[in-house]
Amino acid sequence: MVIVLIIINRCRRTIHVVHNGLSARNFIVIARVFPFLKVVKMVVISSESTRISVSSSLVHFETFLLNIYKFPILASQLNGYLPLSITTCNSNSKSTQPQSQKLVLKYLSLPFIYCFLLIVLVLPSIIYKYGDISESYTKEVSSSVTDGITLNAVATLGLLNPIVHRVRGILFPKSSLEFWKLNCLTLHKHFETDFFKYKLVFLKLRSSLKMYFIVTFSTSFLISLVLVYIEFVLHHFGIHEGTGGVTSFALKGGLSTQLFFLVLAFFVLVHPISILTVTSYLKVYCICLRIISDKFELLVSQVDMKLHTKFISVQSYELNEIIQNAIEDGISKYEAIYKLMKLWNFHFSMRILMEVSYNIVMSLGMSYYCWMWSLERLYSSAFCLMAYVLMSLVTLHHLGAVGSDLKQENVNVLNALQQVPVENLSPELRNKVLN
Repeated sequence: MVIVLIIINRCRRTIHVVHNGLSARNFIVIARVFPFLKVVKMVVISSESTRISVSSSLVHFETFLLNIYKFPILASQLNGYLPLSITTCNSNSKSTQPQSQKLVLKYLSLPFIYCFLLIVLVLPSIIYKYGDISESYTKEVSSSVTDGITLNAVATLGLLNPIVHRVRGILFPKSSLEFWKLNCLTLHKHFETDFFKYKLVFLKLRSSLKMYFIVTFSTSFLISLVLVYIEFVLHHFGIHEGTGGVTSFALKGGLSTQLFFLVLAFFVLVHPISILTVTSYLKVYCICLRIISDKFELLVSQVDMKLHTKFISVQSYELNEIIQNAIEDGISKYEAIYKLMKLWNFHFSMRILMEVSYNIVMSLGMSYYCWMWSLERLYSSAFCLMAYVLMSLVTLHHLGAVGSDLKQENVNVLNALQQVPVENLSPELRNKVLN
């Protein structure tokens, strides 16, 4: 009997080593040939089933997250900042469940090629054309050296900011993919069941992200059309507002100059929607913190009910194991979100710094020229610059609002946690709550 157990243990070790190279069906065949391996067969099949179940659950959870992040991802892809693509996983055609999706890196995908072409084709032309027209543009539009320096600084920043994001995206696509995977794994581990319980909340978040995308993109596209066509119509009918202005200068140049200003205006106006990719993670973290605070508030109410029952006295009352585990689970969830926010800060800190600096400079510089050209009755050019100012202010307000919401949700979690009666907790758990 001892010899048989030794043989079975050795076989288990051998099968564990080759497990990654063979499927469960191969082990069934081996077990049929060697009947004494039935125990091993059951262990292998159970392990294989568990692994497949966890993997399948993670894939479906990622699909659910991609449904939420669909428009933020599309916003970055449209600007050429995210060369990752959403692919559909292979699934049984007879299945009634929706197909699963994953965010992957494919070098021959449309987002990657689009990002690469924007850098290869647009960057050299912008550098050449900007250097060619910068001096004449400053002389024509600006009335002083200070105005020329300010205008060149604003134009340079408007060109440099999107280029930096595209170059970073094409050079470090794996960094964005790894950050996405870490988010999926962490949220799946700690919030899988909660996400589906709060499904309506996340669907509402998806709707708000979609609405922000549609409104911002539609406004940007409409302003771009107005910017181009109003000047072309005025030029066609020989109607001019004045002798200056950015669009009037563009029309005096050749076709390449006009295309240069068209591309610049479009990407500067469409850029604000890309901020959704950054803030959408924080919006999901806000909901996760709300889930945690709701759980703590529910625990506190349950504890109060038990403390006031006539069957249990306050002096002898101790929280049962279920409530202890629930508190530990809530603290574990909070620590997971805290780590995700640190990862988010590491991944997007430079992006946030650039966005804030870019929008402040753009709003101040464009406001000055909008006022100056309005005095000179260059209304179409002033309208263009006013659109830039409004888009920059909307972006700054969006960043501030998301940060404020995240801070408030964090305060709500800490307030709910402080309501837990620590005197009834175990010493280890009490230290976690107090710390």
